Amino acid sequence: MSISTEEVLRELGDPDFDVLDEDTVQRIIDDEEDFYGSVARCARILANYFSLKADKSISDIRLQYQSRAERWIDIAKEYEEKGTLVAKPFFGGTDHDKNDFYRGQFERTDCDDLQGRIQ
Repeated sequence: MSISTEEVLRELGDPDFDVLDEDTVQRIIDDEEDFYGSVARCARILANYFSLKADKSISDIRLQYQSRAERWIDIAKEYEEKGTLVAKPFFGGTDHDKNDFYRGQFERTDCDDLQGRIQ
């Protein structure tokens, strides 16, 4: 199943910022290979974009970039959590014939006299 740039941008609400062009989104999709991961990473880019801008007030108009950055961070975290909830295929198995690393580590008979020699 291939992910399209339109799907990712639509999931983000079709942001009209120059930060996320189709080439950037396609590069993110190629890197992530996961829908939720791609959306989360795009949201992180938007959060960085707004976090670098200063809040402004001109008479009655207020531009609050920091609150927009925080909202994009929340969206990124939401999609990162969704990505971890998706079941990933497990290839491999368990090695029943191998001993546990810690089993018997403190039950060595050749170290019984060690405590007496240290004191």
